[in-house]
Amino acid sequence: MAAKSISFFSKLESSIKAALAPDDHKELRLLVTGKTGEGKSTLVNGLLGAKVAKEGAGTERCTTKVTEYKKEVEGVPVTVFDSPGLQDTTENEDLYLEDMREKCQNLSLVLYCTKMTNNRLKEEDKRAILKLTAAFGQNFWKYAVLVLTFANTENVTRRDERDEDEGSEPDDDDEESWKVLEKKRFEGRVKIWKDSFHKFFIEEVGVRKDIVQRILVVPVGDSRVSRHNREPYRLPDRNDWFIEFWMACSLRVREMNFFYKITKNRFIRPAGSQTTPDESIDAENDFVKGVVAILAKNYTLEELIEVFNNEESPVQDSTLQLSDAPKVDETYTEKLQENLKKIDKEKWVNEQEEINKREKEKNEREAEKRREELEGEAKREREKNERVAEENRRERERVQQLETDITNRRIALDQQHATMLANEAFSRAHPTIILPPPRPPPSNCQLVVGVASRLIMESDLKRHAVKDRNGSNYLRGRNLRMRSTD
Repeated sequence: MAAKSISFFSKLESSIKAALAPDDHKELRLLVTGKTGEGKSTLVNGLLGAKVAKEGAGTERCTTKVTEYKKEVEGVPVTVFDSPGLQDTTENEDLYLEDMREKCQNLSLVLYCTKMTNNRLKEEDKRAILKLTAAFGQNFWKYAVLVLTFANTENVTRRDERDEDEGSEPDDDDEESWKVLEKKRFEGRVKIWKDSFHKFFIEEVGVRKDIVQRILVVPVGDSRVSRHNREPYRLPDRNDWFIEFWMACSLRVREMNFFYKITKNRFIRPAGSQTTPDESIDAENDFVKGVVAILAKNYTLEELIEVFNNEESPVQDSTLQLSDAPKVDETYTEKLQENLKKIDKEKWVNEQEEINKREKEKNEREAEKRREELEGEAKREREKNERVAEENRRERERVQQLETDITNRRIALDQQHATMLANEAFSRAHPTIILPPPRPPPSNCQLVVGVASRLIMESDLKRHAVKDRNGSNYLRGRNLRMRSTD
């Protein structure tokens, strides 16, 4: 058995080395697909070594268009097609598939992304895989790698139902024991992903077993250093997820020499260093051994012998043409069509439920709107009535005030009239002598004249003394006349 194993791995290494020889390949063309928010943009930026795609929750989109990014990486022309995924759109599936069929030709590799933290394939992922298989055939998956994104956020410090370890956990300060336990849990969870993924493809999609067995499941993490992640490329079971991911992908493409060139220059040797011929041989051997180690890690010897039989190379011998019609295979087609009908029925049911839900929400919104309108009308009517009542109250108060003022005026007039009548009656009962107004005092001139006249009169009287009776009468009469004159 040991000799058989050595012979097999020796042949495997020879096949991989042969694939590293220069050829007429011009570029790498990669398709990245999966639901928006599953880490596709982060992976695209990592593949190209530059920030070309926007990352984060704010980049949420729903489109039928495939985005194309081009960049030369370590002298290798690389084109990455970022597909929105069938999970992001259900109304324009035909447009989405047609856009893929038109743009994504001569594909080297298909990277299907889903979050490792999802624990299992979601229903929208299963539906998308069925649709992709129906549109492009099962050979579509000969070029595919299932990428478990956000693997760096997988919490292996907490045991869950997927883990096989039992009993007490190591002490908090026992770092080495924790590293061993975390690695074991992480590897176990990746294997669960791989087994469930392969089972779904074989039993529910109907893809041939020999195709499914070669689909690698590779965890990837972040590529950016942060305060809480000083070693973003490290995962619990590997020191550099990007190197292992890149080498694993090389097993699914025809252009393995391009992957080797990028890997050698970017990862195996320090940037900017000069590589000697001996170092180049060492780099090549490191790459080949790394690829073989990935195969040994993912398969048992029996599985490897079954997957890579004596007539088949572990390296892809062609590129993917999405414009080609899928080959008819009654076995997988029957299963596929059965599941497509099932998901179409579920889709129809879901659509009807969604229609009913929207109709119900619409009716509820209209009822709420009508209720608000009625409440508004009632409120306006109530406010109007309150305003009218207030105006009436003020009018009544004004009328009452006028009546009060009129009554008070009447009372005052009556009292005044009564007083006047009483005064008149009193005047009639007690008449009074009305004296003429007093003469004004005489002026100085009049006083002088009057005094002078009196003095003259007195002088005359003395001069004409009464000598007889006639003279006395005369004087008396004159005196009387003078008095009357005064």
